[in-house]
Amino acid sequence: MTDRGIAYGDGLFETISVVRRDMPLWRYHIERLQTGCETLNIPWSVADSTNLSKECLEVLRLNAAVDGIIKIIVTRGEGGRGYNPRHSENPSRIVSYFKAPTVPYANHRDGVAVKLCRTTLGRNERLAGIKHLNRLEQVLATGEWQGSGFSEGLMRDGRGAVIEGTKSNLFLVKEGQLITSCLNECGVKGVMRRYILEHSTRLGMKNSKRAISLDDLALAQEVFICNSVTGIWPVIRLSDDALLQPMTWQKGRTTDRLQLMIQSNLGMPQGHDEVFRSDENQQ
Repeated sequence: MTDRGIAYGDGLFETISVVRRDMPLWRYHIERLQTGCETLNIPWSVADSTNLSKECLEVLRLNAAVDGIIKIIVTRGEGGRGYNPRHSENPSRIVSYFKAPTVPYANHRDGVAVKLCRTTLGRNERLAGIKHLNRLEQVLATGEWQGSGFSEGLMRDGRGAVIEGTKSNLFLVKEGQLITSCLNECGVKGVMRRYILEHSTRLGMKNSKRAISLDDLALAQEVFICNSVTGIWPVIRLSDDALLQPMTWQKGRTTDRLQLMIQSNLGMPQGHDEVFRSDENQQ
């Protein structure tokens, strides 16, 4: 196998929620994929976006999908041995469909406990924000909390700033303002994160992107995590052996209003329906 996606992780992926035969965040996913291709110098055109849309719709038709998950992988393609990318000129696309697994209703309604992971994110301004295929940091971090009662793990960078979850972006509410990590040096710029930042202002909410410390979390009135498949989960507890004592919060009005916005605008259940979806790498 000489595909560079397998040999070197030379590629990108998107995990897209299918809601009632629709992909409500399609534009956000395709724009991030295009940005990622530009960053990695993988050829991508308007025709590629059009063809990919047709391929996704055909996959949904073949699977008679109402709700589910579409996963798209784009690699630089076949390239032989060696790191030099110039030997590969024909990118590869893989489109897969998965049924949507269910998660507890309480994750949205009541909130979740999360773990502060020891595995850190490496800083790299060139790769920050895009959803490239190299996810070993998330794999190692996820292994820290499986089977321990946690629903997600939060990851820091080498300086101790809290960046994101293993499969989600992080928001906190402080003095009436939404705050999320800036992600200039590491992390994934999730499509749900982008949606919340763009649409929260319509609810009269101010937002900002900046470095988040553990002290910021301790002083927050509300904390929640989000991704493009599960939407928003309130965080009610953060635990780790490194903390003197767990941090706790309650689900608040801001989180509830954003959940209702997502349910109304995107059709995604957010604590007011009976079935919810979950998957890996959903940002």
